[in-house]
Amino acid sequence: MSAVKNQNPLYSDVISDNQLIRDTISGDKSIKARGTTYVPKLDSQSPEDYETYLNRTVFSNYISRTKEGLLGLAFAKKPITDMPPALEELLVDATGSGESFYDLSKEAVSEVLSMGRMCYLEDAASNTEAVEGFSAASFTSSYKTESVINWRYRSVGGVNTLVMVVLEESEDKWIDEFTNDPVTIYRVLRLVDGKYEQNIYRFDKDEKGNETESIEVIIPLMNGSALTKIPFFGITPKKATLNPEKSPFYDIAKLNVSHFALDVDLAVGLHFAALPTPYGSGIQMQEGERIGVGSTFFHVFDHPDAKLDFLEFSGAGLQSIVDKLEEKKQTISVLGSRMLENSTKAKESFEAQSSRSNNERAILVSILDTASDVLEQILEVKAEWAGISGDISYSLNTDFNLVNMDSQTLKALTESWLSGAISQNVLFNNLQNGEIIDESMTYEEFKTQIEEETPQMSVSPIAPKPSNNTDSDASTLKNIANYIGLGSK
Repeated sequence: MSAVKNQNPLYSDVISDNQLIRDTISGDKSIKARGTTYVPKLDSQSPEDYETYLNRTVFSNYISRTKEGLLGLAFAKKPITDMPPALEELLVDATGSGESFYDLSKEAVSEVLSMGRMCYLEDAASNTEAVEGFSAASFTSSYKTESVINWRYRSVGGVNTLVMVVLEESEDKWIDEFTNDPVTIYRVLRLVDGKYEQNIYRFDKDEKGNETESIEVIIPLMNGSALTKIPFFGITPKKATLNPEKSPFYDIAKLNVSHFALDVDLAVGLHFAALPTPYGSGIQMQEGERIGVGSTFFHVFDHPDAKLDFLEFSGAGLQSIVDKLEEKKQTISVLGSRMLENSTKAKESFEAQSSRSNNERAILVSILDTASDVLEQILEVKAEWAGISGDISYSLNTDFNLVNMDSQTLKALTESWLSGAISQNVLFNNLQNGEIIDESMTYEEFKTQIEEETPQMSVSPIAPKPSNNTDSDASTLKNIANYIGLGSK
């Protein structure tokens, strides 16, 4: 085997974990396709029996729901950006295939949450210097963690520098006009005498069936010159590196699969326990005689000890499985997003709710901060490649409220303003921080809306007069009044 196919030991350590997480996120079809990998076969089960056994229930995809919840939290607000307008124009299509840089940002967070690593390559739009008039001199390519199979860092001038990366890719190979038989190629990024180059390794078979190897050399140019660094970037939950970390969802994935295996047992148990099974004892039957089952049949037997009855399930066996399933589900909730947990603490304090979510916030905020740093570095390279100068900043949202302002707090806040205890500006800031009003609204817009629609509420704490305006969403104050119970029903 060619040495270019060798895997980094750190990659080999996590590849089996990667498959588990991909399967659980993908859901029912992928989990069942792997059969005994996740659900052991019972003794003496035939392949047909096992298939029936496995399909008695559906995989409950808790891990995917948790991920989508956290992504929704992270991207509830747009990134905070500051960059030259010319660069903003390039970000509408950052990849050369129609994906925006915002799309790449969501992909980055999603993949790091799921797999613990996501990588990006900034590459020249062509193998030669960009021609004037082209919309972009470079594009950004995404590499999921399974594609980055080998890499090496080395100290260069006292700085830990990436000097080699091996990427496993799929390349189209058209046999005829209608038939595509993709082949695997290996793209090697390396520094050679301080200059960045790419080598594309392709493999084929000769007439004797022996593997042959061909290498294509590419020298990406930036403004006519070779690069002195490899423009390849890795994001993990804690830092910018290609060294993979344990997936934040690994433990959830293991529990989710264990939950499914137990759920299969429950479904099969319920199936057999619920089906009525007639049985008889002490019954003498003539050849060819049959006993019917149904409400229109009446059976009389000569033997005094003859008995005809139904088998009925009894005992707590299935209930113990139900209890264990609920226990696993709750553990998944604890490990995952707290907002997906059905909390039984109805009167839990604001401080307690905030404290409960610290761990999840720490993981999510760490990923968002690291992703922001790496995405900003990619933008700097993209701008340099396009000859665009100016300051660049790119920060993903980490200002999310896991605990919404409750109605009692909102009512007390509003009444404090109505009585003159706090200013209108303080009211506005609190309502915006509590996400009661939209973050894009300015204080001037808020003040104008209040003055135009309900001026009487600045005098005394009474409910606003009914308005002829049928569009309730048009009035911020009307929404607030309804939220705290002061609005008309």
